[in-house]
Amino acid sequence: MNKEELLELIGRMCAPHEPDVCRSWETTSWKALREAEKLTDRALFPILEEIIHENPGESGLDIRKEAYFIYKKLLIQQFDEERFAFLLSRLDREVAKGEYMWWHYFLDEIEVNPDTSVMPLLAIAERGNKYDVKYVCNDIEAYTKRGNVESITALPALKVRVKAAKRTQRQATADILKEHGVESQADMERLSEEDGAELYEALKAGVLEVYDITSKRLERLIEQILK
Repeated sequence: MNKEELLELIGRMCAPHEPDVCRSWETTSWKALREAEKLTDRALFPILEEIIHENPGESGLDIRKEAYFIYKKLLIQQFDEERFAFLLSRLDREVAKGEYMWWHYFLDEIEVNPDTSVMPLLAIAERGNKYDVKYVCNDIEAYTKRGNVESITALPALKVRVKAAKRTQRQATADILKEHGVESQADMERLSEEDGAELYEALKAGVLEVYDITSKRLERLIEQILK
C-alpha cells in the first residue's frame, strides 16, 4: 500500500455519520476500520509518520487519530522499540489533561521489552487528572506483567494515586485539612503564612489537580467542612 492508498483508507475511516445506514457494521468508517486492522506491512510506519507530521493542529486531528490507530495495530503485531518511542513521544504532545482515556486504546496490548522506556506515559499521568492516572495505571500494569523495568518501578505510586482519587472531593479536602491541623475556622485563622502556603500546596496537589476543580469550588468545600 502506497501513501495515496493509505490516505484514501484513512479518509474512509474518518467518514462522517451516515444517518441512512441502520447498522453500524455497514457504515463506511466501520468497514474501513476493519480493513485497517488487517494491515501488516511494516513499511507503512514511515508513511504513517509522514501523514501525522503533515496534518498538524485541530484540522488534522481526525486524520492523526486514525493514523495512530493503524500505527498501534502494527506495533501489536510486531514490536519495534524505535516506533514505540515515536508513538509515545507523539501522545505526550497530543494528550491534553483529562483526555488520555480517548488515546490509550490498544497500548496495553503492545509487547514492550523489559528496558523499553515508558517515561512519556508517566509524564501524562503526572500532569493529568484522576482519569488520566487511572488509564495510564492500567497500561503500566500491563507492561509490569511483561517485565518492563520502568513500569515495575512506577506502578506502586500510580496505584496509590488511583486509590486516593477514589475518595470524594469533600473527603479528600477534609483529610488534607486534618493532616495540617485544621478542623475549624479558628484553626485556619491561626495558621502562619508558611503553614498556610504549605496547606495550599497540599490542597492544590491533592484536590485541585486530582479532581480538576476550580479554586472557587475548593473554597466552598472548605467552608462547608469548617462551618
